[in-house]
Amino acid sequence: MIGAHKIENNGCGSVDVPEALATGYTYLSQNIPNPTSDETVILFNLAEKSFVTIDLYNSLGVKVKSIVSDNYDEGAHEVSFSVSNLPQGFYYYVMSANGFVDSKSMIIK
Repeated sequence: MIGAHKIENNGCGSVDVPEALATGYTYLSQNIPNPTSDETVILFNLAEKSFVTIDLYNSLGVKVKSIVSDNYDEGAHEVSFSVSNLPQGFYYYVMSANGFVDSKSMIIK
C-alpha cells in the first residue's frame, strides 16, 4: 500500500494524498472540497518539468472550462479556481502532461 500525507487546505478541509506527491511521480488528486459550489482546489505532482493542461468537461463531454494550460516545474502544485458560474451537476476534469493523462470526477452543487 502506498503511504499517504495529510494536506490541509486553507479551511476547506484536508485530504490524504498518496506519497507519490512527495516522491517524484506524476499524479492528479481529487479536487477539494468535492462536492463544491464556489472555490475548489486541485493538487497535482509532476515527475519532471512539463506543459500541463487541465480541462473541465460536463457530463455530456463538452469542455466548459480550461483550468490550466502552462509550463510547470517538477514537484507538487496547487490550482484554485471558481465554479460558482457553472450549473449544478456532474463534471470531470482531465490532466495531460508529457504523455500522462488522468481524470477525476467533480460534483458542483
